[in-house]
Amino acid sequence: MIIEITAPVCKCAEDETIFFSRLRGIPGYDNVVGKGLNLYLTLETASEKEVIDALQDICNMWNTTFKVISK
Repeated sequence: MIIEITAPVCKCAEDETIFFSRLRGIPGYDNVVGKGLNLYLTLETASEKEVIDALQDICNMWNTTFKVISK
């Protein structure tokens, strides 16, 4: 699964570290790559509902949005 995350709003370097740590904690995490202002999160097989719920929590905290690019 590939998910596009619109540029997160990080307040400082520590905040950014926490953001990426939270992404790595998502079930099925494989990789995250930045392209322009967006991030592309790659996940191996995982429960889609669990992933969406976790991403929604993270994105709400960092004032950003996401969309599933491919399943």
